[in-house]
Amino acid sequence: MTEVIPRLTTSRFNWFIPLEEGAVIFNGFTGAVARVHACNTEAVAGALSHPSGTPVELVLASLDPEIAGILCDCGFIVPDDFDEREQMRVAFEKNRNRRTLPVNTVVITLDCNFSCSYCFQKESRTGQSITTEVIDRIAEIVGEPWPGTYRLTLYGGEPLLYPDKCHELCEKCAAAARNRGGDFEARLITNGYLLDERTSASLRSAGLSSAQITLDWPRDRHNRTRPLRDGSPTFDRVLNNVRRAAEHLRITVRCNVEDEEFDPDLAAEQLEGLPVQLRFAPVLDYSANGCSRAASSIDDVTLAKDSRMLSRAHRTRIKLPCAATHSWEFGGGVVCPDGSTLRCWSEVGREASKRYGDVWTSLSEDTVGSGLVWLDWDPYREGSACYECRLLPNCAGGCPYFSFATGKPSCLMTELTLKQAILAMAEDGVPGAESDARARPCPESEP
Repeated sequence: MTEVIPRLTTSRFNWFIPLEEGAVIFNGFTGAVARVHACNTEAVAGALSHPSGTPVELVLASLDPEIAGILCDCGFIVPDDFDEREQMRVAFEKNRNRRTLPVNTVVITLDCNFSCSYCFQKESRTGQSITTEVIDRIAEIVGEPWPGTYRLTLYGGEPLLYPDKCHELCEKCAAAARNRGGDFEARLITNGYLLDERTSASLRSAGLSSAQITLDWPRDRHNRTRPLRDGSPTFDRVLNNVRRAAEHLRITVRCNVEDEEFDPDLAAEQLEGLPVQLRFAPVLDYSANGCSRAASSIDDVTLAKDSRMLSRAHRTRIKLPCAATHSWEFGGGVVCPDGSTLRCWSEVGREASKRYGDVWTSLSEDTVGSGLVWLDWDPYREGSACYECRLLPNCAGGCPYFSFATGKPSCLMTELTLKQAILAMAEDGVPGAESDARARPCPESEP
C-alpha cells in the first residue's frame, strides 16, 4: 500500500526578523525561536514567505535537509490540513469548561490609605471589609478536594488596612488545604506602606508566600502619583518595607510607567542585591473603557526601547484568554467583601449590577444571567475581529472587558512589542520557549 505523504504549507503565525547578519525566526503557535545564519537567510526567508495554505514542498527541497527538518519540527512548516486556529479554539474551550478553582481573588476591602492619580476605585470607598462569615465560606471551598495547590490572591483597595482579616483568611485557608492533604499559596497585592517586617513575618506564618508592591520611579514622581490621602509622600517608607519584607516573602516590585520620566536603571540600582523581581507596566485606563492604554502617554516605541519593559503580557508563547471567561462555579472568581462575585478585577468597586453571583450559590448554565456575555466571548471564532490577526496565539484576543465596553479588540500587544520580545528572547539564548509543551526551541542554523 502506498504511504500517503501529507502536503505541507507555511504556518500563518511565522515571523522573520532580519538582522545585520542573519535573522531571527519565530512561530507564534509553537513559541519556537531560532537564529538563522547569514548564508541561509535568503533561503529561509523564501520558505517562510510562501503564502500560507499553498504547497511548499518545492521550496523545502531547495533547503539543506537539516534546516528543512528544523522548520517542520518547530511548526514553521505544517501539514496543510492542520488548522492552528482550530487547535487554539479547542484548547480554549477545554480550558474554559474544565473544573477550575472556584475562587482565585478575594477583595479584603475597597478602602485605601493612598490617593493614586490613576486609581479607578476612588469612588468606591465604602468602609466595608470582608466578614468572618465570608472568610469561613472561602476556607470551606479551599478545603474541598481540589488537586494540587490552591492559589489565592488578596486584593483591595488596600488589604493591609485590615491585617487581622488578611491573617485570618490565610490561616484558615492554609489549614483547610492541609486537612485535605493539599497545599495552599496566597499572594498579596499591596501598596506596601503597611507591609513592615512584623506584618510580613506574621502573614508568612499564616500562609502568605508572596506580595506585589508598586513603586513608581523616580522618587519625586512616585510621591506625586502615589501619595497618602492627606498628600504625604510614601516612596521612602515603601522602599524600606520592600527591603524588610523580602526577608520573609517573595516580592515583585511593579513600576507603573505613565510617561518618559521613568528610569528603569535607577529602579534596578535601588533594588540591587535584593531577592526581588522588578516588573514594568504601562498605566492603563480601567474606567468605562476597560484595559485601555489611554491613561498613559507611553507609546510602543518607548516600551520597546528596553527589554525589561517587555515583561508585561508580551508573551512569546501561546497564551490562553483571560480567566474571566471561564465557566465559574459561583459566577466569577473574584470575591467581594460581602461574598458576591465578579469576573474581572476591573469590575471591583463598580455598581452591584456588575455582580454575577455569590460564594454560597452554585450557578448552572440556566442561571449565569449577565455572565453569559463572558461565556460567549471567543477570539478564535471565525469572523471575530481577532480571527485573521497574526498576534492571536500570543495576545489571545486581549482584554474581554475592554472589548465589551468598546465593541472592538483591546490590542494591548502590537507587532513592535512582540518583535522586541522575540529579539530579547533570542539574545538571551532562547529562554522561555520550553515553558509550553508545544514550544520547541530551535538551534541556530549553521551553514
